[in-house]
Amino acid sequence: MPRPVVLALASEPQEAILSAALQAHGLTVTSVPPAAHLETSVLQAMRDAQPPLLVIDLAALAQLANGAAEFCEWRRGHCIGADILLYCSGLHTVSRQARAWAQQLGALDLLPGCDLAHHRDSLLPALGVILKAAGAAHSGPVNEAAIQRALQALPPALDSTTQVAQAWRHIDALRDFGFEPGELLALMAGANGVDIRARTYRTQTYDECFVGADAVNWLMQTTHVTRTEALRIGQALLELGHVYHVVREQPFQDGHFFYRISANTPRLNALDLCALTTQIRTQGRRGGVRIADRQFHGVTYPACFVGAHAIKWMREQFELSENEAMTLGQRLMDLFLVHHVVDQQPFRGGTFFYRFYQDEH
Repeated sequence: MPRPVVLALASEPQEAILSAALQAHGLTVTSVPPAAHLETSVLQAMRDAQPPLLVIDLAALAQLANGAAEFCEWRRGHCIGADILLYCSGLHTVSRQARAWAQQLGALDLLPGCDLAHHRDSLLPALGVILKAAGAAHSGPVNEAAIQRALQALPPALDSTTQVAQAWRHIDALRDFGFEPGELLALMAGANGVDIRARTYRTQTYDECFVGADAVNWLMQTTHVTRTEALRIGQALLELGHVYHVVREQPFQDGHFFYRISANTPRLNALDLCALTTQIRTQGRRGGVRIADRQFHGVTYPACFVGAHAIKWMREQFELSENEAMTLGQRLMDLFLVHHVVDQQPFRGGTFFYRFYQDEH
């Protein structure tokens, strides 16, 4: 008998999609509303004869000013027998590094978000993991016909504005030009790719960057697209997080603007995110990034750190390049480990304040 599933997702459209697909396989699903008290809802589900499988969205935890580490620790003490799958409704894919982080916290795995229009790519792999974890694997593989019937009952344009839906549209745009994102990035970074090197602007030197106009020219020559289409390709890569403006202030532009291909090096990918976050938050003689109350324009922001300080510390501590440190900081944001204090900035250098969700209370 499969275990019941408790869904706590920040995205109502994704909750509807996943719930319909699970119920189509005969599972009992309890959805926790975003405004509900999560721990209370989970404890109510624990009253059933069989401990549930918890599918918990990192974004839902963030909305409750909670961290994944804190919730997983609470689950160990209060939900004996219940397993947990972490879910990230804002990401269309998750890395091995992120999955290892989730498993270290005690989760079975970390799943990316799903989208109705791309359910074969986004929903079916995650559904297979959930069915196995819920004990439904003995009933056979994912039933695509049952899923298709269940999803047809949902509104066709079920919130196509979600971050995951937008990401899949950008992937579609790249596929229309005959490329998968990874293939195109490999070409860009290759020997015959764009000119990537250190460049200087107003006395500031930026390592490992290329010029937007040069990339547009390269895309036109390599993929035989128009200039307008080359800009669309560049913006799609930027929206997917594969490319970023060196100070994260500009979209992809056909001009003298500096961009980087986000780092994806063995050194960066080998970092233990659990150990990293513990080290960053370490106070006292052993170092760490200073976490303190800070003021800006008369407003006090408690328990935060400065983006530039974190980048400097990560570079020194792990011998990272600036690109690797910037990429790592954004990964921490994508996993809802840290956030900008007023949620208006990506991860940047400079005097921008960020806070760990663990320090919200």
